[in-house]
Amino acid sequence: MKKQILYIATILIGVFIFTLFIPNISIGETPTSATGTSNPTGLADGLNVFKNTNSGLNTGGTLIGYIANIIRWVLGLLGTVFFVIIVLQGYIYMTAVVDSSKTASAIGAISNAVIGLLIIMGAFLITNYVTSALINSGGGASTSTETGTGTSAGGTDAGTPVTNDSTTYKTTRSINYNGVNVDVIIDKPSINEVDVLITYHGTVESDDAILTAADRTLTEFKNLLDSQNMMLVSVAHPQRNILFGDNIKQAEAAFLWVKNQASQDLGITVNKIFLAGHSQGGYLVTRLNTMHQTNGVIANAPGPLDLLYRCRLEETGQEKASYSCDNLRNEYGSTSANPNAYSQRSLLNYNDSFKSDILFVQGLADSAIQLHSWPTFKNEIGNCANCMASKFVEVPGGKHGAIFASENAKSELNNFISNH
Repeated sequence: MKKQILYIATILIGVFIFTLFIPNISIGETPTSATGTSNPTGLADGLNVFKNTNSGLNTGGTLIGYIANIIRWVLGLLGTVFFVIIVLQGYIYMTAVVDSSKTASAIGAISNAVIGLLIIMGAFLITNYVTSALINSGGGASTSTETGTGTSAGGTDAGTPVTNDSTTYKTTRSINYNGVNVDVIIDKPSINEVDVLITYHGTVESDDAILTAADRTLTEFKNLLDSQNMMLVSVAHPQRNILFGDNIKQAEAAFLWVKNQASQDLGITVNKIFLAGHSQGGYLVTRLNTMHQTNGVIANAPGPLDLLYRCRLEETGQEKASYSCDNLRNEYGSTSANPNAYSQRSLLNYNDSFKSDILFVQGLADSAIQLHSWPTFKNEIGNCANCMASKFVEVPGGKHGAIFASENAKSELNNFISNH
């Protein structure tokens, strides 16, 4: 009876150890490559066959992961052999009633098999640790991380974004360009060669809300587009704990990443690049247009146009206080004490040397602060001698978000993009 109990216990322990080494493959499920085909060609496609399946052969699309899985399979096979030895020798041990030599031999074989399983377990753990460390530390030249979900062109959930021509996904990515960190939300279509629309959101009350604002801005501009083949990148630029306008660093870093690094990081080809911004985002894209050439810029209700005027109204209690003016006041003093500091950060100070064509959209029922300086801003840009072409679309009755509510503005935006 004791032998039977020991035999059963040995089998149960063996089964438990055995399951540690058998990869989790769904029977009857045929892995497909990231391009949607079931017959990969070449090493890259071969590695990617298992990249987005729920099998135990998930290599992450890297040679290191592929080699690691070969090692795991070998260890699993050896584990199976030792498990069979334990079962067979356990049976011999249980049935050897009077033959002490068989009993001793079976006990020795079982002991050796258990030691072998322990060695394999150690090798398995070491393999996992080493390969994970190598993949995580050396997994590419990109200095960015991402979270989110992807959907392949066939409609299956890819788990994490896979960057190839058959993959559609939306993801949040933390990028670093020239030492500047910023989060972006990427909405990629199912094609590999893409034109990109980089969007910039308006003012938020807290930096905790900038990702939400970036996502909303991305969605609003995407809904305006006639083309479904543009990739959108929405920039979650900070605002709260910096001086107004200093987030131009993050705005520029995101643009330069798209221009110089996104193709490599995402495995795509970036063709044309357009900028689009709403409110403070319009301020940022207008400033970027004085710094870099693109295929075109769209600015809806860009502002503040005149920080000196706005912050002076706040100081006199005619307008509700804002953290933008409060931060400037703490840094420079009042508008009367240091007016130039406020003027230099106003959009009225960035109304020339436009390097690309730009489309401005302004609702004529916007706030009094915005409309106060709009004629001056429009006139100065119209008189700019060293600017590329500027077009103004004014929406009668349109409010601050006129571009998102006006069919005429939507049509002008799509014509602007298609003509550039």
